Amino acid sequence: MTDHQTNTQVVVAFFDIDGTLYRDNFSAVLMEYLHIKEKIDPVHYQGLENAFSMWRARKGTYDEVNNELIKSINNGLEGVLLSDVITASKYVATQGLERPYKFTHALLEALKILQPRPLLIAISGSPLCVVEPYAQALGFDEVYATEFEVDDGRIRGGFERAASPYHSKGLVCQGIASKHGFERIGECIRGAIAVGDARADERMLSVVEFPLAFNPNAELMALCRRQGIPAIIERKDVILALMTHWPDELGAFEEVPIDDILPRDLANLLQQSLPGIFAH
Repeated sequence: MTDHQTNTQVVVAFFDIDGTLYRDNFSAVLMEYLHIKEKIDPVHYQGLENAFSMWRARKGTYDEVNNELIKSINNGLEGVLLSDVITASKYVATQGLERPYKFTHALLEALKILQPRPLLIAISGSPLCVVEPYAQALGFDEVYATEFEVDDGRIRGGFERAASPYHSKGLVCQGIASKHGFERIGECIRGAIAVGDARADERMLSVVEFPLAFNPNAELMALCRRQGIPAIIERKDVILALMTHWPDELGAFEEVPIDDILPRDLANLLQQSLPGIFAH
C-alpha cells in the first residue's frame, strides 16, 4: 500500500449492475418474464431463448446472446404498454435482490458505512424501470440506465431510440464529477472507485483512481493485463484479488492484498466483513 492510498478519501463509487452486483442480466430476465406473462409475441423471444440455451451448454458465446437480446427488445417491446413493463420490472427487481455477489455486495455495504460516506452511483445499460427500484433498494444515490421512448403509453423503437449510458459510461462519470466538483487529475477522478465486468465498462474504469474489474470477461481481462487494472475473481466461496505488476510486459497475474488496490479504511471494512478471504 502506498502512502497516497492510505490517505485517499473515497468520494464516489460507480457500479455496473448486470454481472457485477446482480448475478444475471436484467434486460434478459425482464424479457423472459414478459414472455411468461404473454406480454410479448413469442416469436420475438425464441431467438434469445435459443441463444441462452446454446451459451449455457457452452456451444455459443455471450456476444451471440447479447445480439439476440437487442433484437428481442427492439422487436418484442415495440408497442408494449409501459405500465406492463413497469409491473414486470418491479417483480424482476425484487427477485434480483436475492441474487447478489458476495464481494460486490460487501464492497457496497462497506462504502455505505465509510465516513464520510461517498456518493454511490449505479450505471447500467438495462432498462431504468428495472434498475432503478433495484438500485434504490440497495441504497444508491443516483441511477443511470436505459430509458425507452414512449408514445401514448406504449414503448417505441426499443434500444434504437432509447437514451442509454451503455456506450458512454466514462462520460457519465465525468459529468457527475463536474456536477459535484470532484478533484480531477487529467481525466482521472481523484478518490473515485469503479467496478465493472465487461469491455463496455472500459471507459468507466479508465477515469477513476481505483478501478476494479469484477469477474471480467476475456476482453476486459486482457485490458487488465495491459493496463495493470486489478481483477477480483469470485467463484463459489473463493474470492481472489489479482494484479500484474508488469502491465507493459503483459506479466502474469499475482494474488495481492485487498489493501494494495483500495484505500486503507475501505480495505479494512472489507476485511472485517469478509474475514480470512484476502491474502495478506
